Amino acid sequence: NLENAKDFIFNPALSQSLSATNTVVIIEYAGKTASQDISVNAKTLSSIAVKTEPAKKVYIEGNKFDPAGLVIELIYDNGTKEDVAYAGNESSFAFVPSTSTALTTANDNVVITYGGKTASQDVSVNAKTLSSIAVKTEPTKKVYIEGNKFDPAGLVIELNYDNGTSEDVAYAGNES
Repeated sequence: NLENAKDFIFNPALSQSLSATNTVVIIEYAGKTASQDISVNAKTLSSIAVKTEPAKKVYIEGNKFDPAGLVIELIYDNGTKEDVAYAGNESSFAFVPSTSTALTTANDNVVITYGGKTASQDVSVNAKTLSSIAVKTEPTKKVYIEGNKFDPAGLVIELNYDNGTSEDVAYAGNES
Protein backbone atom coordinates (compact mmCIF):
# COMPACT_ATOMS: atom_id res chain seq x y z
CA ASN A 1 0.00 0.00 0.00
CA LEU A 2 1.88 3.08 -1.25
CA GLU A 3 1.35 6.38 0.51
CA ASN A 4 1.48 9.90 -0.93
CA ALA A 5 4.86 11.48 -1.51
CA LYS A 6 3.78 14.33 0.80
CA ASP A 7 4.13 11.98 3.74
CA PHE A 8 7.89 11.59 3.18
CA ILE A 9 10.54 13.98 4.50
CA PHE A 10 14.06 13.87 3.11
CA ASN A 11 17.26 15.44 4.36
CA PRO A 12 18.72 16.91 2.24
CA ALA A 13 15.36 18.11 0.94
CA LEU A 14 14.34 17.14 -2.59
CA SER A 15 14.58 20.82 -3.59
CA GLN A 16 18.29 20.95 -2.63
CA SER A 17 21.09 20.19 -5.07
CA LEU A 18 23.41 17.46 -3.90
CA SER A 19 27.12 18.08 -3.55
CA ALA A 20 30.10 15.76 -3.22
CA THR A 21 29.88 16.18 0.57
CA ASN A 22 26.48 14.44 0.69
CA THR A 23 27.04 10.77 1.59
CA VAL A 24 23.75 9.92 3.33
CA VAL A 25 20.08 10.81 2.80
CA ILE A 26 17.89 10.71 5.90
CA ILE A 27 14.37 9.49 5.12
CA GLU A 28 11.55 10.23 7.55
CA TYR A 29 8.11 8.70 7.41
CA ALA A 30 5.43 8.56 10.11
CA GLY A 31 7.88 9.82 12.72
CA LYS A 32 10.47 7.14 11.99
CA THR A 33 13.79 7.62 10.21
CA ALA A 34 16.05 5.55 8.03
CA SER A 35 19.26 6.42 6.24
CA GLN A 36 20.35 5.70 2.72
CA ASP A 37 24.01 5.81 1.73
CA ILE A 38 24.63 7.66 -1.51
CA SER A 39 27.63 8.62 -3.61
CA VAL A 40 27.72 11.98 -5.36
CA ASN A 41 30.32 12.39 -8.09
CA ALA A 42 31.67 15.85 -8.74
CA LYS A 43 30.24 17.49 -11.85
CA THR A 44 32.65 17.77 -14.76
CA LEU A 45 32.95 20.42 -17.42
CA SER A 46 31.56 19.12 -20.72
CA SER A 47 31.99 22.18 -22.93
CA ILE A 48 32.26 25.94 -23.07
CA ALA A 49 30.56 28.50 -25.29
CA VAL A 50 30.98 32.22 -25.85
CA LYS A 51 28.08 33.92 -24.08
CA THR A 52 29.16 37.56 -24.45
CA GLU A 53 31.64 38.44 -27.16
CA PRO A 54 34.63 40.65 -26.37
CA ALA A 55 34.07 44.36 -26.89
CA LYS A 56 36.59 44.43 -29.75
CA LYS A 57 36.18 42.05 -32.69
CA VAL A 58 37.69 44.08 -35.56
CA TYR A 59 41.44 44.58 -35.61
CA ILE A 60 44.16 46.02 -37.79
CA GLU A 61 47.04 43.75 -38.73
CA GLY A 62 49.66 43.90 -35.97
CA ASN A 63 47.12 44.51 -33.15
CA LYS A 64 46.83 41.93 -30.38
CA PHE A 65 43.62 40.14 -29.37
CA ASP A 66 41.85 41.91 -26.50
CA PRO A 67 39.42 39.66 -24.58
CA ALA A 68 37.98 42.54 -22.48
CA GLY A 69 34.24 42.02 -22.08
CA LEU A 70 34.40 38.29 -22.86
CA VAL A 71 32.03 36.05 -20.89
CA ILE A 72 31.94 32.30 -21.47
CA GLU A 73 29.32 29.81 -20.42
CA LEU A 74 30.54 26.63 -18.72
CA ILE A 75 28.31 23.64 -19.48
CA TYR A 76 28.57 20.71 -17.05
CA ASP A 77 27.67 17.04 -17.47
CA ASN A 78 24.77 17.42 -15.01
CA GLY A 79 23.12 20.03 -17.26
CA THR A 80 23.99 23.02 -15.10
CA LYS A 81 25.58 26.12 -16.57
CA GLU A 82 27.77 28.84 -15.13
CA ASP A 83 28.97 32.12 -16.58
CA VAL A 84 32.63 33.16 -16.20
CA ALA A 85 33.89 36.61 -17.17
CA TYR A 86 37.44 37.04 -18.42
CA ALA A 87 37.88 40.02 -16.09
CA GLY A 88 39.15 38.75 -12.76
CA ASN A 89 39.86 35.25 -14.10
CA GLU A 90 42.58 36.04 -16.64
CA SER A 91 44.96 33.26 -15.53
CA SER A 92 42.28 30.60 -16.16
CA PHE A 93 41.96 31.50 -19.85
CA ALA A 94 44.26 30.72 -22.78
CA PHE A 95 43.96 32.03 -26.34
CA VAL A 96 45.35 31.02 -29.74
CA PRO A 97 46.73 33.30 -31.00
CA SER A 98 47.76 34.55 -27.56
CA THR A 99 47.06 38.03 -26.26
CA SER A 100 50.76 38.81 -26.74
CA THR A 101 50.86 37.75 -30.42
CA ALA A 102 50.31 40.23 -33.25
CA LEU A 103 47.30 39.30 -35.37
CA THR A 104 47.63 38.85 -39.12
CA THR A 105 45.09 39.05 -41.91
CA ALA A 106 45.07 35.23 -41.88
CA ASN A 107 43.47 35.23 -38.40
CA ASP A 108 39.69 34.91 -38.68
CA ASN A 109 39.08 33.49 -35.22
CA VAL A 110 40.63 33.09 -31.80
CA VAL A 111 40.42 29.77 -29.97
CA ILE A 112 39.50 30.21 -26.30
CA THR A 113 40.52 27.52 -23.81
CA TYR A 114 39.11 27.25 -20.29
CA GLY A 115 39.17 24.17 -18.07
CA GLY A 116 40.60 22.09 -20.92
CA LYS A 117 37.63 22.88 -23.20
CA THR A 118 37.65 25.16 -26.24
CA ALA A 119 35.36 27.58 -28.02
CA SER A 120 35.99 29.85 -31.00
CA GLN A 121 35.52 33.61 -31.29
CA ASP A 122 35.31 35.14 -34.78
CA VAL A 123 37.51 38.18 -35.41
CA SER A 124 38.20 40.33 -38.44
CA VAL A 125 41.74 41.53 -39.12
CA ASN A 126 42.19 44.24 -41.75
CA ALA A 127 45.52 44.89 -43.47
CA LYS A 128 47.49 47.77 -42.01
CA THR A 129 47.82 50.82 -44.23
CA LEU A 130 50.50 53.45 -44.41
CA SER A 131 49.20 56.62 -42.81
CA SER A 132 52.28 58.87 -42.95
CA ILE A 133 56.04 59.02 -43.43
CA ALA A 134 58.64 61.19 -41.75
CA VAL A 135 62.37 61.75 -42.16
CA LYS A 136 64.05 60.01 -39.27
CA THR A 137 67.69 60.50 -40.33
CA GLU A 138 68.58 63.23 -42.77
CA PRO A 139 70.79 62.42 -45.75
CA THR A 140 74.49 62.97 -45.22
CA LYS A 141 74.64 65.75 -47.79
CA LYS A 142 72.16 68.60 -47.42
CA VAL A 143 73.95 71.48 -49.14
CA TYR A 144 74.30 71.48 -52.93
CA ILE A 145 75.58 73.71 -55.71
CA GLU A 146 73.23 74.49 -58.53
CA GLY A 147 73.47 71.71 -61.10
CA ASN A 148 74.30 68.99 -58.53
CA LYS A 149 72.03 66.01 -58.22
CA PHE A 150 70.33 65.09 -54.95
CA ASP A 151 72.24 62.41 -53.01
CA PRO A 152 69.98 60.48 -50.58
CA ALA A 153 72.88 58.54 -48.96
CA GLY A 154 72.25 58.17 -45.22
CA LEU A 155 68.51 58.91 -45.54
CA VAL A 156 66.19 56.94 -43.25
CA ILE A 157 62.44 57.45 -43.30
CA GLU A 158 59.93 56.27 -40.73
CA LEU A 159 56.77 54.60 -42.05
CA ASN A 160 53.77 55.09 -39.73
CA TYR A 161 50.81 52.70 -40.01
CA ASP A 162 47.20 53.02 -38.92
CA ASN A 163 47.64 50.23 -36.35
CA GLY A 164 50.06 52.35 -34.30
CA THR A 165 53.19 50.58 -35.52
CA SER A 166 56.07 52.05 -37.44
CA GLU A 167 59.17 50.88 -39.20
CA ASP A 168 62.31 52.53 -40.54
CA VAL A 169 63.41 52.26 -44.15
CA ALA A 170 66.95 53.29 -45.07
CA TYR A 171 67.92 54.37 -48.55
CA ALA A 172 69.98 51.45 -49.85
CA GLY A 173 71.71 53.23 -52.71
CA ASN A 174 70.50 51.01 -55.53
CA GLU A 175 67.46 53.09 -56.51
CA SER A 176 68.00 55.23 -59.58
